[in-house]
Amino acid sequence: YVQSPHTYKLEIFDLSGRSKFYGDNISRSGIIWNAQNENSGIYFYRITCGKMISSGKLLLVK
Repeated sequence: YVQSPHTYKLEIFDLSGRSKFYGDNISRSGIIWNAQNENSGIYFYRITCGKMISSGKLLLVK
């Protein structure tokens, strides 16, 4: 958890490692990933804020 105001970078990748979304200067208020043209499946995300990096899996179900 980051207490001071920072901007974030969000990257989303498919199982092949292809970038499906890239957003920088994202505030803590959130972001919406329009996955309308993406297939259902497993994707990976990476959130970067300064020197902090968090990553994980997400499941897109349509």
